Amino acid sequence: MSFGAVLGFCCADRCAVLTIRGRAGPGRAGTPGERGRVGMRELERTTARRSELDTLVAQLAKRLQEAQAEREELVIAGS
Repeated sequence: MSFGAVLGFCCADRCAVLTIRGRAGPGRAGTPGERGRVGMRELERTTARRSELDTLVAQLAKRLQEAQAEREELVIAGS
């Protein structure tokens, strides 16, 4: 049993497109309900991961800003 999913992101709109080939394998569609469940789980997992990454980006941006401020203080102190 294998299934394939293709997930594409459009950065400008922050939208996601999900296409499911189905659990039956390539060339087999699977049942509509099965495709929906697999698609929703994958979409939920992807959404959760994107949220984690957004949090990490915010934390790193804050640390970068703090490091740049400290560096600037050192430049001023050294003058």
